[in-house]
Amino acid sequence: NISLYGNTATITMYDMLGVNIALSTDWTPSGSMNLLRELRCVDYFNSRHLNNYLVDWQMWSMVTSNPARGLSVANQTGSLQQGQFADIAIYNGASAPNYYRAVINAEIKDTVLVLRADLPLFGDKELMDAIPNGQTGCEEIPGGVCSVGKTACIMREVGVDYKTLAAVNASSYPLFFCSTPDKEPTCMPMRPADKYGCGQYPLADPSKDFDGDGVPDSLDNCPTIFNPVRPVDDYSTHQCKQADYNGNGIGDACDVNPLGKI
Repeated sequence: NISLYGNTATITMYDMLGVNIALSTDWTPSGSMNLLRELRCVDYFNSRHLNNYLVDWQMWSMVTSNPARGLSVANQTGSLQQGQFADIAIYNGASAPNYYRAVINAEIKDTVLVLRADLPLFGDKELMDAIPNGQTGCEEIPGGVCSVGKTACIMREVGVDYKTLAAVNASSYPLFFCSTPDKEPTCMPMRPADKYGCGQYPLADPSKDFDGDGVPDSLDNCPTIFNPVRPVDDYSTHQCKQADYNGNGIGDACDVNPLGKI
């Protein structure tokens, strides 16, 4: 959304209203190539444009328990509980300050093990060699993943081996990157002014705009939370106003009660 439209959902407002917020990938031409990259984008947007409104456990929940709740399958998956499907991804958190940050900071090589309904699908070669069902229909990925030996159960899942699958997809987008993926869409919000001269961001001088939404801090009704002028919020008057539903002078993006008078 940020790459295509220069903006995304007003996460802070929805959170204050108690809305369940989940995160997923889109398709590669306009989105991140995997969920780790999507989390990295959220982490950047949160720190640069939301003044760290989201804490680590909230971002982690957006890819675990929250989607399960949103799809009404929280009684089957989305958390580590007895009786639920063991759909689990485990990451190397040796250098992370907490468990949540281990997931948010993870690179593709840090994916230690992936299980689906307790069946191993992918992981570190030494671990896959040692666990049940980590060998049948599984093979080591040639050259590893970013210098880390990995095993994937490709034959068991799709009926062909890695070599065959790689050959028929030789001209396709690579399976993984060890750094920022090539041509990855930007996570930096940017938008030109509309036909009324409203809504352009960022400002030429970022020192005057803490949250990067194109509204100078001295005029911004949410100076630390990204809430650019959008025609949809006040399209009838075209006065370049930020969203403020209850008219109390506090923008919807940072108002603890955006629908009420306080």
